Amino acid sequence: MNIGIQTWGSHGDFKPYLALAVGLQSAGHDVTLVATTLNDINYQSAAEQVNIKFRHIASPIFSTEEHYVNAHNAILCESNPLKQAKIILNLAFDPVLEPMFEAAEKLCEENDLVIGQSFLYPLSLAAEKHNVPRVSIMLAHNLIPIPSVPPGGVPYLGPVVNRGVWWLISKIIAWTLNPNFKIMREGAGLPPVSDPLNDCLISSKLHLFAVSQEFCPQTNKWPDEYKVCGFFNSPNISVEGEISKDLDNFIKFDDRPIVYMTFGSMAMPFLSDQIEIITLFQEAATQAGCRAIIQAENWRLCDVKSNKDVHFVDFAPHDLIFPHCELLVHHGGAGTCQSSVLSGIPSVIVSFTDEQLFWGNEFNRLGLAPKPLKRIKVTSKQIAGKINEALSNTDMKTKAIEISSRMKNENGVKEAVEIICKTFS
Repeated sequence: MNIGIQTWGSHGDFKPYLALAVGLQSAGHDVTLVATTLNDINYQSAAEQVNIKFRHIASPIFSTEEHYVNAHNAILCESNPLKQAKIILNLAFDPVLEPMFEAAEKLCEENDLVIGQSFLYPLSLAAEKHNVPRVSIMLAHNLIPIPSVPPGGVPYLGPVVNRGVWWLISKIIAWTLNPNFKIMREGAGLPPVSDPLNDCLISSKLHLFAVSQEFCPQTNKWPDEYKVCGFFNSPNISVEGEISKDLDNFIKFDDRPIVYMTFGSMAMPFLSDQIEIITLFQEAATQAGCRAIIQAENWRLCDVKSNKDVHFVDFAPHDLIFPHCELLVHHGGAGTCQSSVLSGIPSVIVSFTDEQLFWGNEFNRLGLAPKPLKRIKVTSKQIAGKINEALSNTDMKTKAIEISSRMKNENGVKEAVEIICKTFS
């Protein structure tokens, strides 16, 4: 088959879809990947390295520092998840709707099947308009709209109550997406829908949850088109670098535990934010009395130097570095969360968004992390306290190793490829 894949977002939204593209191409399909990203990282070279046809469109979404900072601060300062989602759409999604829809239409004209994030409605509308089958994918499990599963963060109160809650959420999602969703449907010549989540965003053919069964166990009460395939883990890609000789020497310097500290793609690349994050992490590591690897994209411009207690990296291959660490302090992205557990280490989560807070609460529920912190107004003292809590709790480490041993038997990309091939053969 000719297969088109489209993604929008950060590095954590690009890497899993590149992994899926590689898996599908290895199975004999001709794959094209299209991405719209917040940053201007050279993903073209990463795609070329694995022989995937790639188009980088309408990127970076934040074309100026002012735009980036204003959007970042607006998202960070909004604690209401509904308003936060609306801000993300208004500032980072809606401005690139037209080029994403044009790219989606081209994919539909060229391919037999298209694949993309469930919320990426330019792709779902293009697929509906051109009558091309589509696979929708979610990288988290906080939105499974069926009576047997409550929404993320909501206690299970039975199927009757769940139906009512999901009905309300579907209305809220419609409010969040409109008016642009409605306008784009009309422009594509498609009839209106009252429930965008179930009638448009989630594919009626195949809807995948790219999450480990350890976090999202599937039951026989799920619809046939809902499948949990597992985490889209992938080897290091070129833009993530390698373990340098200096980093290797730091890791081997002594036996004190190492804490890896990163806010990933949630950290703005501008000097003021980089300095603030580095200071926060350095102070937390000092107060906790631990060694630390601190990831900050532009640390070299921040007048800091690596030493025997702290080592700075710009980008890092998680699959290679995490196994050398005892703990991970991070933002709670879906990929980072599952990579940490796959490496057998617990976490301290400092969330920026509601979805990241969901992962933080999930990790706490499963005994993989202390209660999560929120990035807004977080202090180094708070982070240091959580570091000490996690390092002193041997049950967390044991739990992480236990889940890791089972996750290593999963292969999310391989399972997804097999499900896709079986469904559309």
